Amino acid sequence: MSQAIHVLHVDDDPRFGELVATFLEREDDAFTVTTETSVREGIEVLTNERLDCIVSDYEMLQQNGLDFLKQVRATYPELPFILYTGKGSEEVASDAISAGATDYLQKQSGADQYTLLANRIRNVVERYHSQSELERERSRMEFALKSMTAAVWTRDITTDTMEIYPTVCPVFGVQITSLQDFLAEVHPADREATEQEIRAAARSGDTYTVQFRFQRNNALCWGEMSGRTLQEESTEPLQTGITREITDEKERKRRFETLVRNLPGIVYRCRYTPQWPMIDIRGDIETITGYTAADFEADTFSWGDDVIHPEDQAEVWETVDDTLATSDSFELSYRIITADESVKWVWERGQCVSTPGDQPEVLEGVIDDITTHKQREEDR
Repeated sequence: MSQAIHVLHVDDDPRFGELVATFLEREDDAFTVTTETSVREGIEVLTNERLDCIVSDYEMLQQNGLDFLKQVRATYPELPFILYTGKGSEEVASDAISAGATDYLQKQSGADQYTLLANRIRNVVERYHSQSELERERSRMEFALKSMTAAVWTRDITTDTMEIYPTVCPVFGVQITSLQDFLAEVHPADREATEQEIRAAARSGDTYTVQFRFQRNNALCWGEMSGRTLQEESTEPLQTGITREITDEKERKRRFETLVRNLPGIVYRCRYTPQWPMIDIRGDIETITGYTAADFEADTFSWGDDVIHPEDQAEVWETVDDTLATSDSFELSYRIITADESVKWVWERGQCVSTPGDQPEVLEGVIDDITTHKQREEDR
């Protein structure tokens, strides 16, 4: 079904107004037509209802169609307005377009004129909606850019000039107009490598991401520039991208890695399937399993198939799956087979983590060796 189109038709001949409404709504069931007989009544409808298009006669008592158009444009500069008049005059058409009319159409005899009018309405409304959506998207983008501590930029590969929004880069707190301005803010130890990465990507047309240090208030901070090359016909290629500060992210990652290094056991992130294919695994991997992190990164090796004891595999999966159906997390103990084929007991606690879009769900958790604890229990 087509998108609904609400049309206001103003004509001081009520019979003609009813005729236009009947034919338009018959022509396309997307049309809803409100008919009024004066500019004053038309303004009242415009004030109280959402309209997609106005169709107005020219010669009317008290105020004509151009008077109506000027009042509409004072408040609604982009709303489609079609002057639909029986007065055929180049002067009227010129005055209408000069005053801001979207289109001008002369009344004719026969039913074909309503088909023509319907087509004109659909065309101007489609452009209006497209432009409105574009403006809304631009407003959302500008709001997002103003809300983030990052800069969006384009770089002329030939001249090194950069257009950046905002011009005072929120990462550095200075105005950036060229690649040289940008590089001057990068820590001297990272400057050459950063420039080489940017220029190499421009030559190859590849996307790139480069991280660099910079000084701010005598503190060492981290930034990241990501970009890609745009090549359009008949224009020189441009690099475009975003520069943002990642100091907090770097610090969080450092603290996390320090925590993982000092935690007993294994910290993991894996796909939520019975094979437990690891996305990331760290900690005492070799001490507990005899395997390395690289082993788990191989497509042919998995925690579920190669580490969990064969007699426990089905029970482990059923326990985790059943628990997560009603709870946010799971906890269980089971046996594993290590690289030297010895049997150990491990304790695992984890949770299911949602992922964006259609990506498969993942599990995150910790695994610790409880073999000694189990042996003590058996010896009691």
